[in-house]
Amino acid sequence: MMMSDRIAVMHQGRIWQVGSPREVYERPCNLFVARFLGVSNELPGTIGSSIGEDRIFQPADGEQPPFPVRTVSTELADRSATLSLRPEHIRMVRERPSISDPVLSGRVEKVLFAGSDTKYLVRVGRDRVWETRMASGASHAPFTAGDPVFLHWSLADARVFVE
Repeated sequence: MMMSDRIAVMHQGRIWQVGSPREVYERPCNLFVARFLGVSNELPGTIGSSIGEDRIFQPADGEQPPFPVRTVSTELADRSATLSLRPEHIRMVRERPSISDPVLSGRVEKVLFAGSDTKYLVRVGRDRVWETRMASGASHAPFTAGDPVFLHWSLADARVFVE
């Protein structure tokens, strides 16, 4: 992707998406493209009622509370969907933030030091492990395996794919 100003993602002989590397990475058209171009933290659920321009997303596992998501269609109520989020868009904190951003609770399962970054694998339900990254030299105390945490992100950073 670093040597191209436009890329095409193909699957089984069909072009799924064409655009700049940044556009395709940050705004994939479907889950296949999101998974093909990097880590896609995913959470299955159901699209619910409207809150202004946003919709309520109810995670399927029932362990996490519902939260708002951005969608492009107004005809999505009661449809199965998958939320997709890139690791670099997730912020991890020890205390539940008092913000309107979506928040999931979790527990750090693994810490992988990689020089300038530290990768964290966080369990966010029975069957889901999400990846997030933080700068290794950050001014906070590092997280360790077993720590309870909260993950939050901006509404604009998540993608919702209706099934």
